[in-house]
Amino acid sequence: MTCEIDEEKPSQPADSFVSVTPVSLGKPCLTSSQCQARDPYSICVQGRCECQRDTPKCSSSNTQCLNDTFQCTNGQCISWYFVCDGEQNCADGTDEENCIPFNCPKEAFQCNDGTCMSRSAVCNGRWECPDGSDEARCYTGIPCDKDSFRCNNGQCLPQYVFCNAVTDCYDGSDESFLLCERGEGCPANSFRCNNERCRSTAILCSGLDGCGDNSDEDRCQVCHCEKPE
Repeated sequence: MTCEIDEEKPSQPADSFVSVTPVSLGKPCLTSSQCQARDPYSICVQGRCECQRDTPKCSSSNTQCLNDTFQCTNGQCISWYFVCDGEQNCADGTDEENCIPFNCPKEAFQCNDGTCMSRSAVCNGRWECPDGSDEARCYTGIPCDKDSFRCNNGQCLPQYVFCNAVTDCYDGSDESFLLCERGEGCPANSFRCNNERCRSTAILCSGLDGCGDNSDEDRCQVCHCEKPE
């Protein structure tokens, strides 16, 4: 009679079954495995994901996402319009998780009482902040809030109404053909499409083609680091 002896199989490390949350370039990290879950050539350096090899095309300070968009922790980039609006638009929900009172994301609006709101609330004619500070600088005769759009007649409106194909200013200055379609005098805080049209930055990475040539949706994912030599 022979006895069969089972060979002992090597055991897998306990943490091999633990899922790692992907963290993109420039975002806070605890371990390099978080960074590498999103980009294999990135590492965690002093609490932030960095490329092992920085290049002009990709680094934590140049993630290639369009300016004035919000970078989700997972590397997705979305319009500022969605940040702190009460609904999750990042696949990982970080557009709402980071809406911490008195420490709001720069892409959102911080009320005087510290509450975080979407910038779309500013000068929309309704009190969205508990203290009404989103409407405090929206009256004709005073400088408009920096997160709003000022019509030629001094009227203050939400930033997203600029060149959105709907006339909102009483004087129609938000939909000037030369400005919106030809890009003449396109403000520095707006977006110039590849086809020269001028648009509000609210359209960037919104999931819709607001330019007509899709250039507002071209760069809505964080770049990937180059392989180290």
